[in-house]
Amino acid sequence: MYESDILIQAYSQPEGLTTVTLEGLATGLLIVTTPLSGGEDLERCVNYISGNLGELPDLLLRSRALPKSRTELLASGRDFIEAGLTWDSIAQKLIAQDYSKF
Repeated sequence: MYESDILIQAYSQPEGLTTVTLEGLATGLLIVTTPLSGGEDLERCVNYISGNLGELPDLLLRSRALPKSRTELLASGRDFIEAGLTWDSIAQKLIAQDYSKF
């Protein structure tokens, strides 16, 4: 994965937020994918472009307008993950949801 510049995930059926997606962000890859369930927050990340399977060629063309520096992509992906996708932040959200029911 470290020797790649882009991660393309093209699913014909809806797919959940995958570990591969998160690993791609953490290593500074540009992620081009069909929509991911649970991936709505990823729309805020500069590394992420999503669209329907038939739009894949256009998505790849759009990706050319994103930051070209691997350093920029790496920082963006890691910042995104650390801001809300760490175990601590997810655990805090789950605890808040569970305890609010009582």
